[in-house]
Amino acid sequence: MNYREAVIADIVDSLQGDARRYSDAFRATDRLIEQAAALFSQAVVNGPAPKIGPVLRGERLQGEHGWTEIVVSNEWVGVFAQLDDVVLFDTPALTDAMHVEGITFSIRVERGGTTTLAGRLLPDSDGLRAIPWPA
Repeated sequence: MNYREAVIADIVDSLQGDARRYSDAFRATDRLIEQAAALFSQAVVNGPAPKIGPVLRGERLQGEHGWTEIVVSNEWVGVFAQLDDVVLFDTPALTDAMHVEGITFSIRVERGGTTTLAGRLLPDSDGLRAIPWPA
């Protein structure tokens, strides 16, 4: 977090009442617009969302559609995944697409590594058309 972001976070945290509710609503609206833009740009630029896996572990860290981390075992993910991608996962336990906002790689010499994709789930996105990754 840079200085500007830290100052803004302190100011927002100090808000109360209607000002706080307005700020929270504005932040949620901004996030929704960002996710919609990512979804449409994925469809226009790259076509169907890639379906990746196998999924080793998934953690929902802030409620039903909040920040989520998914760990996958697949060497291709580390090569092709990019920030702002919209991806689906090859598991029936996680049907919503994710707007990727963070990627962490773990490489092991003796066996394939893992990739952790972090981001927010896109509510009601289970109807997206998917392609296997790599295509």
